[in-house]
Amino acid sequence: ASTVTSTQLASTVTQLASTVTSTATSTLTQLASTVTSTATSTLTQVASTVTNTATSTLTQLASTVTSTATSTLTQLASTVTSTATSTLTQVASTVTSTATSTLTQVASTVTSTSLLSQVASTVTNTVVSTLTQPASTITAPPSTVTNTVTVTATSLVTKVVGGVGSK
Repeated sequence: ASTVTSTQLASTVTQLASTVTSTATSTLTQLASTVTSTATSTLTQVASTVTNTATSTLTQLASTVTSTATSTLTQLASTVTSTATSTLTQVASTVTSTATSTLTQVASTVTSTSLLSQVASTVTNTVVSTLTQPASTITAPPSTVTNTVTVTATSLVTKVVGGVGSK
């Protein structure tokens, strides 16, 4: 139940229900908060909203993520949108990332322009990526994750279940 904005260089922030502003290389661990990072950072959150605008790692449970860049997404029933190099780890939260990223999610729908591996989810690949989907279209109820980073990537897309193709 807080908002965090990261504007720091080489720093580690651990918070519970607080607000943090960092704009540099930082590591944030939060429970019930909102984090905004504008640099190379790793965010781990539970029930919060994260906005990443740099190199980050996203891991999510019950959330929505959209990826539109060079990224590797592994999801179980979730939606992922990524547009940059970032890795986010979240549980019941909303994440917005703007960099090349690798997303691992459970219970969500994934729309990405990258390499996607999914189980029980809907995947939309708009870039060079590999998609493995063992079945179904699931939308995560707990949270929404949005990665907004413009990355132009050329890769191969392999779909294993669910109409995902390569452009």
